[in-house]
Amino acid sequence: NTISILVDFSKHSGKNRMMVCDMQNKKVISKGLVCHGMGKTWSEDIQFSNVPESHCSSLGKYKIGDRAWSNWGINIKYELHGLEKTNDNAFERFVV
Repeated sequence: NTISILVDFSKHSGKNRMMVCDMQNKKVISKGLVCHGMGKTWSEDIQFSNVPESHCSSLGKYKIGDRAWSNWGINIKYELHGLEKTNDNAFERFVV
């Protein structure tokens, strides 16, 4: 099966805006919460950037890489590799 994870950043972060989709059967397998980068300052407006140290989310398609250890010592995060110009710095920016 081809599985895709889609995030609708137009929805509030307190809503289920992440969907795990079975693309072959055209159905949503799971929904959940997902956060976004805070930017340089907390703001009501979501900001997007591909610039290092911007603390912003980057839009685009990603490839999910290896599972990795977090700063809290748990093997819980997955490395993301940006596949587009809007997110090609994702791995270097430690986007997970």
